[in-house]
Amino acid sequence: MSLSQTNFLSSSLLSSSHDLRIPYSRAVLSYPRIQTHRILCATKRTGKRRYPSERRKLRTEQKEAVAKVKNKLEGVWRLSKLGVPVGDDPGKDFLGISEGLLQAIAKVIEFPVASMLPEDAFSVIRKSFDARKILKEAKFVYTVDLDVKTLLELEPRAHDFIFRLEPKIGLIEHVPTEKSVSGDLISVVNDCKRINSETASGEYEPQIINGSGDPHHHGGGRSKPKIAVVGGGPSGLFAALVLAEFGADVTLIERGQAVEERGRDIGALVVRKILDMESNFCFGEGGAGTWSDGKLVTRIGKNSATVLAVLKTLVRFGAPENILINGKPHLGTDKLVPLLRNFRHYLQSAGVSLE
Repeated sequence: MSLSQTNFLSSSLLSSSHDLRIPYSRAVLSYPRIQTHRILCATKRTGKRRYPSERRKLRTEQKEAVAKVKNKLEGVWRLSKLGVPVGDDPGKDFLGISEGLLQAIAKVIEFPVASMLPEDAFSVIRKSFDARKILKEAKFVYTVDLDVKTLLELEPRAHDFIFRLEPKIGLIEHVPTEKSVSGDLISVVNDCKRINSETASGEYEPQIINGSGDPHHHGGGRSKPKIAVVGGGPSGLFAALVLAEFGADVTLIERGQAVEERGRDIGALVVRKILDMESNFCFGEGGAGTWSDGKLVTRIGKNSATVLAVLKTLVRFGAPENILINGKPHLGTDKLVPLLRNFRHYLQSAGVSLE
């Protein structure tokens, strides 16, 4: 074969290489095709969408709530999720009892004439705003306490309607009189000390740790336990407060500065770009939240006595009283600075050493 014939043959093979088929055998395993089903899980199942186990649990809780009510005509009935349309409410800053709220209350207790209900028998515990898209109209949502004694004194015709009330989980709750009152942490500690003294001696002798009824008195008596609290943030401040009220010798250690000097250091950082490693947005009296938006957010029950005790303590030191009622209470830096100053002065008067 000549060279030209060889080149022609090789070029023809290359030009037709795309038509070449190289057969090969491969074992193909046949797997059964799994059919998938789309499952939609509701974030909150209500009504018929609840699982049978959830319905049984709810029925059990409902029976327990009904059994706990000893006397419907005493104590306080707490009515939750009372919706008032925006058009019927005076506004977000109004924390009293409006006509629209009285109508919502009358609907729950099945009282025929809402205007006959006395406003003095009700107190707003929580107020929030609901503007979800699923609603036809935005509304304010209230939690209200109904004082049975006051209501029956001012409107005796409400007797039968209160007697027919039944607890409903998440909507209607009966609160005994002894559990319906909650003070700030200082009052709670003093009550605990008084109860312990009465239990031990049969009469009130306000001597717990330091041998004196005054928690700010530090002379005589038994030796006080020495406790160091590290960090001057919210947890550290409240821990030092409670320990000092019980009579302990508390030392509060904070690496940063007090709010007055800390404010100047933060101003120097923002304006002149001078960073103080020990006093800035993160470190200092009050913690990192002092110079943030100051939201008072918790996953604990907002209407629980423990949360209210903390909020009332903040009010005692200068916070506005509306944080006790607002659904999402908020404290700005302008209010936190004087509040923390008052908090510090009280701790110092209670004998807390600040380092």
